[in-house]
Amino acid sequence: MNFLEQKQKHKFKKGDFVFHEGADGGSMFIIQKGEVEIFITVNNRKSILATVGKGAIFGEMALVDNRPRSASVIAKTDCVCVEITRLAFQKRLEDIPKWMQSFYQIVIERLRETDRRLDSLTIQDKAHQIVYLISEKMNQENPNAQGHVSIPWEHTIKEISFILNYPKEKVEKVFVKLALSTLSKGKIGDFNTRMLFTDCNEDLQEFAIYCKNKYYESLGKPTGVESIEKKMLQFMLFLKSLLESQATADDLDEQYLITQCENKLGKSLDYFKNELSDLSKKNVVIRKKRDIGGLYYDVDRKRLFNRLNKNKKKELFENLDKLLAK
Repeated sequence: MNFLEQKQKHKFKKGDFVFHEGADGGSMFIIQKGEVEIFITVNNRKSILATVGKGAIFGEMALVDNRPRSASVIAKTDCVCVEITRLAFQKRLEDIPKWMQSFYQIVIERLRETDRRLDSLTIQDKAHQIVYLISEKMNQENPNAQGHVSIPWEHTIKEISFILNYPKEKVEKVFVKLALSTLSKGKIGDFNTRMLFTDCNEDLQEFAIYCKNKYYESLGKPTGVESIEKKMLQFMLFLKSLLESQATADDLDEQYLITQCENKLGKSLDYFKNELSDLSKKNVVIRKKRDIGGLYYDVDRKRLFNRLNKNKKKELFENLDKLLAK
């Protein structure tokens, strides 16, 4: 250890802060002895992010970008830490071979590039990540007697802000938009604490999966998620109207289907042959032959209505997704 580094050695007693969240950052620390706790605080509640010991490094991003500290660090035991300032780090680099300086420069540039890529995500991409993290947080909570699930508003915002390295006010905008939707609401809980709660957690989880898939799509990664095209939707709604007109019967004579398709949609049944084939593969509509002769289509109402219901949710999700992009 050289003289400069010796001058930067610090001793901390148990309970001493190494630095506070939000403080200016200009150095990193190496633990020589003891352990420290890294945490964030919301509404006087500590949320521990990590506990690290001898040999661990923390605060290293301060050597790359001079941003405020994103968390607090406190000595969990009596400990000794070496502080490496940006100036000391740069001076240290001057003492090593040029090729090694280039190596460190590449590492730093890659860290910066990673940070730039994260920052280059669109508002909608970030919103997709936030919604997914909200759903994960909801899943960790036990529902109350009414089946409602809630999470603390401020605390969760701060945690997500830290995880995504994203401003708290922008995270809160997503919370507000969700609270104005049919999927969740804002309310005041015990001890006058603001909460985000949902009485339809299943729908919220489905929307989170929708957001996750949209996020992967934005990165050019296929999700394999099936989408219902407008032509398919038109045909399914047509089938639904025919079933509703004949009470409980689930069979549709082929000739009747051909005639109604021409009369109601102005199309031949052959125009929807791909849709019929797809529905047949999924056992929604099956072409059969009657014992007395003639062909008919047996429609599974439950499967048909489930697919239509999924499409209604898809429209709801699409509209909410557009709101998240603003």
